[in-house]
Amino acid sequence: MNAIWKDKNRSFISIRTKLVCVIVLLIALAVAAVEIYSYKGRASEIERTVKEEQLNTAILTASRLETEIAKTVSTLETAANNSVFSSDDKDSIIKELLAIKEQNHIFSTVFMTDSALNRLNEKGEISSLAGREYMQEVQKTKKTVISHEILISQATQKPSLMIATPVKVPGAPERYLGISVNIDNLQGIVAAGKKNDSNYSFAFDGKNGMVFAHPFQEYVGSLKFINPDEKDKALVPPELQAMVKEATAGHSGSQIYTFNGSKIIAAYTNIPGTSLGVSARMTYDEAMAPVMKERNSAFMITLITSLLSTIVALAGAKYIADPIRNIADQANIIASGDFTQSKTILVKGKDEIGHLQQDFRDMAGMLRSTMEQIGQAAAQIASASEELEASAEQSAQGAGQVAATVSQVAAGAMDQAKAANDTVQTVQAIGEEINGIAQHTCAVEDVSQSSASAALEGGKALRYAIDSITNINGIVQNTAGTIRSLENFSDRIIQIVDTIAGIASQTNLLALNAAIEAARAGEHGRGFSVVADEVRKLAEQAKESAGSIAQIIDEVQSQIQVAIDRMDKSAQEVFKGQEVVLAAGKSFEVIQQQIDDVHQAVQGITASVQVLSASGSKVTAAVEKIRDISNETAANSQTISAATEEQSAGIQEIASSAEALAQLSGQLESMLKQYKF
Repeated sequence: MNAIWKDKNRSFISIRTKLVCVIVLLIALAVAAVEIYSYKGRASEIERTVKEEQLNTAILTASRLETEIAKTVSTLETAANNSVFSSDDKDSIIKELLAIKEQNHIFSTVFMTDSALNRLNEKGEISSLAGREYMQEVQKTKKTVISHEILISQATQKPSLMIATPVKVPGAPERYLGISVNIDNLQGIVAAGKKNDSNYSFAFDGKNGMVFAHPFQEYVGSLKFINPDEKDKALVPPELQAMVKEATAGHSGSQIYTFNGSKIIAAYTNIPGTSLGVSARMTYDEAMAPVMKERNSAFMITLITSLLSTIVALAGAKYIADPIRNIADQANIIASGDFTQSKTILVKGKDEIGHLQQDFRDMAGMLRSTMEQIGQAAAQIASASEELEASAEQSAQGAGQVAATVSQVAAGAMDQAKAANDTVQTVQAIGEEINGIAQHTCAVEDVSQSSASAALEGGKALRYAIDSITNINGIVQNTAGTIRSLENFSDRIIQIVDTIAGIASQTNLLALNAAIEAARAGEHGRGFSVVADEVRKLAEQAKESAGSIAQIIDEVQSQIQVAIDRMDKSAQEVFKGQEVVLAAGKSFEVIQQQIDDVHQAVQGITASVQVLSASGSKVTAAVEKIRDISNETAANSQTISAATEEQSAGIQEIASSAEALAQLSGQLESMLKQYKF
């Protein structure tokens, strides 16, 4: 079967080709995904392993350098205990310095300085080291100091590591012993870790990151990782600078950076006891070489798997596509009008394709049966269309008669609607008059309601006045009783005053008799005579006061009598007023009862008028409804008339359609003759 085939001038890709492409693509993607995942995991694992190996290499190299430097420091400190360096014998000092240099081949020069840091070396040369930082530090700390940077020795003019320590001879003047270490020996230790041109170690100082040990000599003493020269700035990336700073600060770790166009995996560490650092590095390509081999192998596996899957997919696609192609061929036969071969479709298998073949065969059978039924129906339609045409003519005649009758009904409905409209106008006029009466009746009811309310309020006020006058009468009676009580109290006061006056007269007589008796007593009764005289005076004053009180009481009694007379008159007037108010209250009650009767009568009239108004409204509504019904009847009659006319036209169209249907049924029968059943 061709991958691309034509059907009715249309070209398209076969389902077999599509299935093969999809299956092969899925398998290839699955294998590739597995290989990529494996490659990623393997690459990460190798990267981690390489970093660990490089760190171990860096630590091992740093340990070897530490051992070498420690031996040098130990030798220097031992020599600093020599008593020769405390003497002033220059020749002896030079001789000892030379002996130390000859015993240690890695020492490029040995020297001693005084307190002013003036240097004397083994050759007897004198110079100043006052500008050297390491000498300033040893003078300040009085401890052994290893220079933080690789310096150019003044004696050899070569890069050297400088070490200095104080002379420790007791009683010796301030002096310092120092050496410059030839870095060639350190270079040899670092170079021992080289495996190839891309996998090696290098060392650098702590001030500028100056390389002092490197497999490539062009970098030694010239390449600085910290604050590089202008020509080296493009060569030293920020990651490399950060790594060197971490190492010289005493830290260890790993870093990936790009150097001279190559990706580098590096590890770094510090040389213990110094500010120097060591790094072991390897190119990324060399580290990942095993993974690259595995990747190439995986590619070949993927290619072979894809080829095998293509072969398997072709076989599977043929098994799936052939039955579908068979169904397509049968569909083309049916499309040509031949239903006789619908039973020849073979059903293979019990899977979805087998079900599809079975369903297609059933569908073809149903389609053949349907076409047979359509042929029978076409014949029936032709017969029915003739009968429909005859019925349409009869319906047209009946519709004409209905139209005439409806026209007469419409005319009668119009007359009835006109009469109903006149009745509505008359009833509306009566309703307006009833509404006017209702409005006037409501006004009268409002006035009577107001009068009843006013009478009720007046009755309340009159009852309040009666109660007030009754209370006033009681108060007047109580006041009169109180004043009479005051009159009785005045009489009692007069009696008391008379008693006081009598007592005062008797007291005056007793005082007079006492005075006479005192006069008789002579000198012995003089004091008593004075007392008696005073008592007499008091008695006279009491008598006079009693007389004054009696006069006042008389005046009070006279005023009380006047008040009693006035109170009696007031009580009489209040009693008369009470009788008048009571009479008015009774009259007001009669008036209020009459107003209530009038109000009830007005309410009855209002209710009757409202009922009459409502009845008038109902009559108006009923007549209007009659008018509306008449109008609606007339309108509906016109609508029926129009509908009847439309029905007549529709019947004519039905007749025409029946004729056209008969023609179509004939054409359908002709078309069905083309199919084979």
